[in-house]
Amino acid sequence: MLNNLMADLFAEGYGEDLAMDRARTGITWAQFSTHLYSNFYVYQYATGIAGAHALADGILAGKQGAVARYIEFLSAGGSLDPLDALQRAGVDLRSPAPVETAFGVLAEYVEKLEKLLP
Repeated sequence: MLNNLMADLFAEGYGEDLAMDRARTGITWAQFSTHLYSNFYVYQYATGIAGAHALADGILAGKQGAVARYIEFLSAGGSLDPLDALQRAGVDLRSPAPVETAFGVLAEYVEKLEKLLP
């Protein structure tokens, strides 16, 4: 069932122009076990991207001290827990604000895309 579902999704996404081997394409769902079962691996990407957007937002907005805090964050390397290092840089991943910032960036991309489409 999962193989067929995955093959159908690929076929829908790539259209009829793609000559697809359904058996090989369908099994791709099973090839990413670390993303599915390893300590919320996928969420680590999402929180990292949210933190990065929050850091960039301060710099791009020209907020006082944002560049210095970012350099301090980078300088911490692995000496601090990531949440603590980001907190020092002015990004609190324990709050919804960084995720809201990342969704704001995504919304801007969607708006730009919608303007490009007929």
